[in-house]
Amino acid sequence: IMHTNDTHGYDQRAEGINGIATIKALKDDFIKKGYQVLLVDAGDAIQDNNLVNMSKGASAIKFFNAAGYDAQTLGNHEFDYGQEELSKRIKEAKYNIVSANIIVNATGKNYVKPSTIIQKGDVKIGVLGLSTPETTVSTSPNNVRGLTFLDHEELFKCAQKQVDELKAALRKAVCDNK
Repeated sequence: IMHTNDTHGYDQRAEGINGIATIKALKDDFIKKGYQVLLVDAGDAIQDNNLVNMSKGASAIKFFNAAGYDAQTLGNHEFDYGQEELSKRIKEAKYNIVSANIIVNATGKNYVKPSTIIQKGDVKIGVLGLSTPETTVSTSPNNVRGLTFLDHEELFKCAQKQVDELKAALRKAVCDNK
């Protein structure tokens, strides 16, 4: 399992930063050695340096697609360009974007898929995403208008529900394959 977070669109290695090119090279090396690699990110990928800022995060999504990410959750900086731009980035992603605790007020439904199951070889892996509730105060209020970020006890209940649903789905998948 390879995990990144707070990549902020850095594509190349720099002092103290690996960059997505390094992540891709490391992943490819593991695959050459015969490993199955699950590559996931915990958010804050599409905003920070000029390269991604000028494209409003589109270049970061291209980097993640090229690196072969399997899943990402939404960090607070994914909302910095507003929900319209974020929706474009989500559509551009060739990997799963998940977050269980962001609810659309108008519908009561999740903003993105809460979780996903990814298969690597013969193994199925449940992945759920949780986004920081502090997003509501770390980006412009206009960027998260109409959304609720579950917090405290609601967040714990939401996470447990997703774990239970993923376990049930994975058990069902195992039973169906027997």
